[in-house]
Amino acid sequence: MIFPKRAPRPDRPARVRRSAPFPVSDHSDGRRFHNVSGSAGKHRVLAFFRWTATRHLQLRKGRRASAIAVEPASRATEPDERLPIPLPRLEGAPQDRNTATGAAAPGSLLVTWVGHSTLLVQMDGVNLLTDPIWSERCSPLAFAGPRRRNPPGLVLEELPRIDLVIVSHNHYDHLDLPTVRKLAERHDPLFVVPLGVAAWFRRRKLHRVVELDWWQSTEHAGLTVHATPAQHFSGRSPWDANKTLWVSFVVEGAAGRFFFGGDTGYGPHFAEIGRRLGPMRLAAIPIGAYSPRWFMAPVHIDPEQAVQAHLDLCSRQSIGIHFGTFKLTDEPMEEPPVLLRECLDVRGIDRDLFWVPVLGRTWAVPKRIAPERELAEPVLALATAK
Repeated sequence: MIFPKRAPRPDRPARVRRSAPFPVSDHSDGRRFHNVSGSAGKHRVLAFFRWTATRHLQLRKGRRASAIAVEPASRATEPDERLPIPLPRLEGAPQDRNTATGAAAPGSLLVTWVGHSTLLVQMDGVNLLTDPIWSERCSPLAFAGPRRRNPPGLVLEELPRIDLVIVSHNHYDHLDLPTVRKLAERHDPLFVVPLGVAAWFRRRKLHRVVELDWWQSTEHAGLTVHATPAQHFSGRSPWDANKTLWVSFVVEGAAGRFFFGGDTGYGPHFAEIGRRLGPMRLAAIPIGAYSPRWFMAPVHIDPEQAVQAHLDLCSRQSIGIHFGTFKLTDEPMEEPPVLLRECLDVRGIDRDLFWVPVLGRTWAVPKRIAPERELAEPVLALATAK
């Protein structure tokens, strides 16, 4: 039986279909975003519950075992959550924080690791921050969620003038509202964010924001900021999964090109970025939050893949990020630097070309890496030139 179409009622306005908020592309259907590889899709919800259940069972098993027997002293255990995680230290380097003000001279490139994926990068007289978070927890709740295990390498109130902030995606460990508000109040920087994230800023009365799609660029203070692909996902609640984009960045100026990886799984996008925008004078590449691999591989690279990304990007020198601050995944927090060095040795790459940063220490990145293994030399204070 064929039913006739219902005639529209004259007293009811026709329903207007809203247009898609974003351009349709190989990584967006106009309303949500996806990876070109197809990873990090809806199946991740079920995988998350599987991972959570597995961790809970392992924790309960460990507690039952410890209740009936004392663990051998030689057995490696995860450090107490209340204690700081031991991170690599430079032999003979001062351990005090670097709190001087200033900016780098034209042509120079300075980098300071604050923790996790937060870097203070100083190039061509411009001070920029990457994925800034100074909060005690990376969570929507101030009293729950992953807790900071090492203090920030720089004091937020003692930062030099901040001109530019780049944000790779909207996860809580990369986009922190209290930190963003303090930076806006104190420095009024320009925030460069992925497609869809600008609305989050504007709802909070923060209007100095530019959003970019993959391969789009913007200029600010003599620097060109390129948004480049990443392999990840987004969301700050169960209701906004993948409604905003995730990116990496290449910042280009007279000092050269700086790559910031943000948060990403491994894929052909690294080689494509290197082909289009390389070589990089410095690449900040994630090395942590990779275990278990059956769950994390699509969205987080491990140290072995980080070394390959270093090569794909044609990076003259790289720095490891996204480790040693928040306990997000299953591997021991001190493990990523150890595995990174082992992977470099296996590939025959000098450790000086992909180094593990020290909290609060500022490094002057050389323009060229000499055949005799020129090092990025530590400096004891930020540049004082204004």
